[in-house]
Amino acid sequence: MKSKNGLAIALVCCVAGTAGANSAKAFCDTFTADSGNNTIIIAQRSAFSDGMYIPTGQVAICWKDSGGTWHAVNTSCDLNDSQNLLVYAGGGDDTLAPAATSASASSCGGSMLFGFDPGFFTFGVTAVMQGGYDHAYGTVNADELDSNGTFGSPGTDYAIDYLCGYGGDDWLGGDGDNSWNYYEYMNGGSGSDGCDGHDGSNTYDYYTSSCESHWASGLTSSDYCGTAPPNLWP
Repeated sequence: MKSKNGLAIALVCCVAGTAGANSAKAFCDTFTADSGNNTIIIAQRSAFSDGMYIPTGQVAICWKDSGGTWHAVNTSCDLNDSQNLLVYAGGGDDTLAPAATSASASSCGGSMLFGFDPGFFTFGVTAVMQGGYDHAYGTVNADELDSNGTFGSPGTDYAIDYLCGYGGDDWLGGDGDNSWNYYEYMNGGSGSDGCDGHDGSNTYDYYTSSCESHWASGLTSSDYCGTAPPNLWP
């Protein structure tokens, strides 16, 4: 048992069935969804002790695959890590968000999970959303949210995407679509953030004032992203 910010947590040794091998770039772990429409929730593992579930300080993924089945997938990321969790969302219409902090655990795929508590974790998520109409909601920490392709080399998906950074110093990257019909909405939230529509003049992408280097008249920090990620628990 270990304490962090005054809260008791259980540290579970020797995780089995982790999300995947680490990328060559420094990430605490990598998760890859399937090629269909996915819901991906960044959450926290639990342990059962003294008749109750308690948080462990280790990250898990609550994932609904393209067939509609929910899974709980362990990762090797824990409260001692400083590198982001890397997520590849797949090619469908995907939604990704951290689970809100909660005093009680929620059921996912036969496991009980807690929220992604910023009191435990200092890292964020690096999300590559790939093709489809996607919604990527970041953490209160530093996130990298990419609508399609990889950072610095965006792909083209001919779809509208929503990238919401919230707290932390975030980087939000649009894709290569250069059309009024296919654009990104990007809101960095609080912190020192950067947005890049990757469409040359940035004419067809929308930024709020939270992405300090760009501004789109008529948008506020609450437009499209709200003040916090949505509740996606099954």
